[in-house]
Amino acid sequence: MNASSMAGARLPNHASHTDMNHSDLTINAYSRVASFVASICDLPAVATPDWCARVAQAASTLAPGARAAAIVGMIEPDGRISAVETAGHAASPANAIGLHAADDGSARARVERIASMGFRVGEHAAQGVVTGRLNTLAPTTTGRAFLPTDALETPASRILVALAHIPGAAPGCALAVFVALPEAAAPQADEIVLALEAGIPILARRAALALGSQPCSNAPWLTTREHEVLEQLILGRSVKQIATVLGRSPHTVHDHVKSLHRKLNASTRGGLVARALGRPDPGPDLDDESPSTNKPGSMSA
Repeated sequence: MNASSMAGARLPNHASHTDMNHSDLTINAYSRVASFVASICDLPAVATPDWCARVAQAASTLAPGARAAAIVGMIEPDGRISAVETAGHAASPANAIGLHAADDGSARARVERIASMGFRVGEHAAQGVVTGRLNTLAPTTTGRAFLPTDALETPASRILVALAHIPGAAPGCALAVFVALPEAAAPQADEIVLALEAGIPILARRAALALGSQPCSNAPWLTTREHEVLEQLILGRSVKQIATVLGRSPHTVHDHVKSLHRKLNASTRGGLVARALGRPDPGPDLDDESPSTNKPGSMSA
């Protein structure tokens, strides 16, 4: 996207396509907004393998029976998605009953195939954020492009969209969230759009925190095992303790810790934990056991 569309925009301002105003909100709607924002604040502060899936999970809870998808990628002003860095899919608990892992995997594969937003982003994103029903946004010429309606197998009138440029990222690098509503939840669509409107600027900032300055091309993605090791470090466990818990050798765990230091740009054990919690690096730790401060080949006990 160009500077006049998404990249140079201020996230607090946005284009919202809903017939409802804030004075029309019910108590349930306020509760929905609060719950959604709280779930965003609980998202990982680092680039975990399931980061987009967690975004989708948070969005899917906006309505019983809803399904949601999230994409981090390069989105052009005409709505084309020129590159997908990562994607996720989730179903709300009411919809997930009986959903097998293979089903969820195929759903994610469909999300990764989305080639166009289905509307002209440049016509709506002058302020950096777009929210609304997919069928209310200016359509684009898509040809045979795979669309959100194809991926979620839901008509455009029941797909809600939230789109935001990721702060600090390259022009065009954006986070897109889609919520597919069941027919029973369609009357609540405007209230849910307002929840997305409230949450998407916070979500974009969370993406910038977790995915770094190059989220659409070179994000510091953790492997599943590195994420497990990081969670054990947060609990205060040593390398040997983590090795026992995970059933791996201390040497293997030590290698994972070294990789975490590199990916999270942390020089100390405390810095790793702080980064994982979205906090500033506290600086050198006198008793730090991190590989960067130990002698080559050494490991903590």
